[in-house]
Amino acid sequence: MLEENISGARLLQAGLCEDPRFRSDYLSHGVCMKAVGRRWEACYRHYQYLLTLELRVTSEEANLDAICCLRQRFLDCVDEAAGNTCDLNDALFLKKVSATLSHTEHRRLACQRRYTCGGTSVSGLKFGTLAWIVWLILTEIWIQI
Repeated sequence: MLEENISGARLLQAGLCEDPRFRSDYLSHGVCMKAVGRRWEACYRHYQYLLTLELRVTSEEANLDAICCLRQRFLDCVDEAAGNTCDLNDALFLKKVSATLSHTEHRRLACQRRYTCGGTSVSGLKFGTLAWIVWLILTEIWIQI
C-alpha cells in the first residue's frame, strides 16, 4: 500500500534526477510554481484529507468512483489556481506535475475508465469551498526557488 501511494512522488523524482529535459522544464516554470505554491499545497492537503476520510468509510475498491472524482477535483483545483496566476504553458506544466504526484498505477487505470463524476460531494463533504478556507489558513510554501 505504501509503495502504491508514493509511486507518483517516485516518478517525479526520477524525472528530475534522470531526465535533463524534464528538469530544465521544471526549473523554467519555477516562478509560476512559487506563485501558486500556497494554493497548490491547500489543494493537495485537502485532496489527501478527503481521500483519507473516504478510505476510512469504505475500501478503495468499493469506492473507486469517489476516489477518482477526488483526484479530478484536486487537478481542477490546481488548474484554477494556476490559471488565475500563471500563463497557459506554466499552468499546463503544473497540472501535469500535479497529476504525476497524485498518480498511482492502479487508480490511474481505473480512473481512465470513468469519464464523469457522479456528484459534487464525497462522503457528504463538498470539494472546493473547504479547499479555499484551508488555503487561507495554510502558510507553508510548496516550493522554494
